[in-house]
Amino acid sequence: MYQAYPKVPNTIDVACFAHAKRKYTEIVKALGKKGIYSDTCNIAIKYINQLYAIERKLVGKTPEEIYKTRQELAKPIFEQYISWCKKVINEYPAKTAVAKAIQYSINNEKYLANYLLDGKLVIDNNLAERMMKSFVLGRKNFLFCFSEAGAKASSIAYSIVETCIANKIKVEPYLNYVFDKLAIIDIDNELEIRKLLPYSKDLPKELKKSDE
Repeated sequence: MYQAYPKVPNTIDVACFAHAKRKYTEIVKALGKKGIYSDTCNIAIKYINQLYAIERKLVGKTPEEIYKTRQELAKPIFEQYISWCKKVINEYPAKTAVAKAIQYSINNEKYLANYLLDGKLVIDNNLAERMMKSFVLGRKNFLFCFSEAGAKASSIAYSIVETCIANKIKVEPYLNYVFDKLAIIDIDNELEIRKLLPYSKDLPKELKKSDE
């Protein structure tokens, strides 16, 4: 985990299990299913897959239900996984890929476990990384903001668009709707502005994307 994150006050730092798993899958991919370390890696992958299987069953559940199920089902598996890591770590030279993969989970035990603390927390940061993809693709365009004010305006625009995507709002129709409304409302009225935000319940239903 990035060393600066734990220094941020009033936050719960959660390490990413997708990163932990990827360290094992990359070894299996490089060495083959019958590689010298593949059996060990597959044991680790099996533990992590069990945690993900529980997460798939929790889709649509309330944070309270998620927390309760994780405590009952996921926490014991997590503890078994970490116990296994600490047991086998000394079987491999420290500089080998498999030892580094195992050590990653041991070093981040506290942060990997933190998703169990609250049903609103997630097991990995895959969603956040997907949301960042558009910024990565557009990073060269950011060079042409020309000024601090231009960069600020761009950041606001991108934030609105990404918030639309996160809330399953049709971006272009939403923007057209907002621009029309801004012309007729009191823009100094915070309550009126809040009604136009992408997560507002006051938005017309036709702006919402279908689940199909």
